Order: sequence, then C-alpha cells, then structure tokens
Amino acid sequence: MSKSLDMLRSEEGQLNAVFACFGSAAQHAQFFEAALGEFLLAYNKVCNTSLTLSKLEEIEQTNNRKTMGNLLAQMRKRVNFDDNKIDVAMDSALQ
Repeated sequence: MSKSLDMLRSEEGQLNAVFACFGSAAQHAQFFEAALGEFLLAYNKVCNTSLTLSKLEEIEQTNNRKTMGNLLAQMRKRVNFDDNKIDVAMDSALQ
C-alpha cells in the first residue's frame, strides 16, 4: 500500500485529507468567482446592461434555469471569439 493511502488509516490522516480537499475546493471557488466577476463586467459592457452578481444569484434561485448558459448564448450573439479554445472552455465550464 502506498504511503498516502497508509495515512488514511488514522482518523487524523482522514481529517487531513478532508481539509486538503476543502482547501482545494475553496481555492477553485475563489477563482470561479473572480472569473464570473470579470465575465459580468464584459457582459455588461457588450450587452449594455448592469447585471450584478447578486442579481444573477437571485435569477438563478427564482427561475431554477441555466442562467449562465443563457448569458453565454447572448454574449456569443454579439462577440465572435477568434480562438476556438475559448468556446470549448466555456462549454466545459457550463457542463
């Protein structure tokens, strides 16, 4: 058995693994939140609107719809991305 798996035999090792996973998830959530803020800035500029993060959350909770998918579809109607990797990354993020 590998040394990493061996550490999971103890309660302390299991707690450490949980804390490490939580830290990683929190870091990714912070990156996502920052990217979402940047997206909203660009979206507001391109679509001439003033959608805020709190308004986006409110729409998501009340409509129970794929709000980000709708926003990306509206953005794609107005902006053509030269790099196909951007479209692929956005599709992947939505999934």
